[in-house]
Amino acid sequence: MKYYDYPDAPLMPTIFADGPALVPAPYGGLDNRVMDAFGGWVASAIDLVRFSAAVDGQKPPALLRPETIARMVERPAGVSQQATNWTGLGWSITANPNGSLQWWHDGSLPGTRAFLAHTPEGFSIAVLFNGCPAQSDEFLGDIITALNQAFAGVRSWPQQDLFPLYGMQ
Repeated sequence: MKYYDYPDAPLMPTIFADGPALVPAPYGGLDNRVMDAFGGWVASAIDLVRFSAAVDGQKPPALLRPETIARMVERPAGVSQQATNWTGLGWSITANPNGSLQWWHDGSLPGTRAFLAHTPEGFSIAVLFNGCPAQSDEFLGDIITALNQAFAGVRSWPQQDLFPLYGMQ
C-alpha cells in the first residue's frame, strides 16, 4: 500500500536509521509498528464492515451482549438531552430525529483517512482512503454528506447475504 500526503505537506524525520533524514509524513514521525488500539489497525473496508456487523450480532455470533451495546451507546451524565451527538464507549453516537442511534468511528494518520458507521437500520458502512487532505475534518464532513445522500437514494437493497461474495460466511 502506498500512502499519499497533501501537496506541500511538510516532511518529517524518518523513524528508520538507514533512511533519508526527512520523508513524507506517512513514512515518518509515527512508528505504526508499535501501535495497536491507538490507530494501528490494518483492515480492508470489508473487514471493517464485517467487524461492525458482528458487534451487535447482525452477522452472528454477536461480539457484545445487548446490555453491553446499551452501555456502549448510552448518553453520558452531563450531556444535555437535546444533544444529538456524544461519545459512547469507543464510538461516536448520533441520535436521529426519530430517536434511533447511529454509532460510528473515524480516524486518520498522515496519508490515511477512515470512517466506519453502523446505522439504526442495521447497515454498516466503511470507507478507507490512502491519502488525506490538509483539511481532514472538512474532508470527512464531505464524505459523510455524500454517504448519507447515497444511502438515502437507495430504493431497493439486496435481500441475500453478500458476505459470501468476499469469502466470508
